[in-house]
Amino acid sequence: MKQLLLAITLLLTNPLFSKNPSDEITLKNGNKAQIKPQTFKIDLENKTISYTPENTTASIKVKFQDFNSAEFGVNKFEVFNFEGNKSHEGYFVMAENSKFRLITRELASDDESVRKFEFLIINLNNTIIDQHLFDNKKNQKSSNLRSDIYGKIKFYFPDNLILLKRLEMYDRNSFSIENTSIIAFFNNPIYFRNN
Repeated sequence: MKQLLLAITLLLTNPLFSKNPSDEITLKNGNKAQIKPQTFKIDLENKTISYTPENTTASIKVKFQDFNSAEFGVNKFEVFNFEGNKSHEGYFVMAENSKFRLITRELASDDESVRKFEFLIINLNNTIIDQHLFDNKKNQKSSNLRSDIYGKIKFYFPDNLILLKRLEMYDRNSFSIENTSIIAFFNNPIYFRNN
């Protein structure tokens, strides 16, 4: 979990990814706020986000249940409450088109050397259409799960050429039979909207 918080902090504080000044959050009640670049922080363990609004110095903390989404830098983070699940869960949105959305998150692991990930394909009503769990283990089962990722994403997002080109850079590594390079694609969950 410490690795996840560190990775998110590094990603969010990287000046290359700031799209100043249009970083914005939307709360569940519909209120929107422009936020200072590099101030949006996610605490998955406690299910909160924090940010600093423009023209202020005070940071604000919000629970997932009161938060909707944020676009910051090249990222989009959103909270979902899926049918049959009472808890609010945060995911990075990686892609969306007229039918589907690709969302992802890193899952907690009891073993610090094992990183677990999940991505979901959801429709525009936030119904889960497909779910894919994978990890960074170097065994055949884990490798096979990672090798299925490209086909699934290509199936749901065939017209998002920028997303697929970026995905292929990580997926088509002929030097790795373990398919571990795909993990880097999910470590940096860039948001792509198909126009």
